Amino acid sequence: MNQIKVKRIGSDIQRVLSNICYEEAHDSLLHTITITGVEVTNDLSLARVYFTSTSEMEIKQIEKELNDDTAGYLRTELASKIDVRHTPKIR
Repeated sequence: MNQIKVKRIGSDIQRVLSNICYEEAHDSLLHTITITGVEVTNDLSLARVYFTSTSEMEIKQIEKELNDDTAGYLRTELASKIDVRHTPKIR
């Protein structure tokens, strides 16, 4: 796929996820998250999301909780807000 399109989709995902974490999420952990970057694979099957947190929890523990518990919620919300055929998995 065209690299410019992949980067544009990545920046759209970053913008939408930041908005979801800041405004729409009810989970207190998501309110402490700042999305710093998103890398999307060429086939749009996977999006690697980079973040920082102001929480006092360990980063590995936050990452595990985000991957296990909230990745599905974020993917569902993302699918309703961006216009792509297949919403990528979030890691």
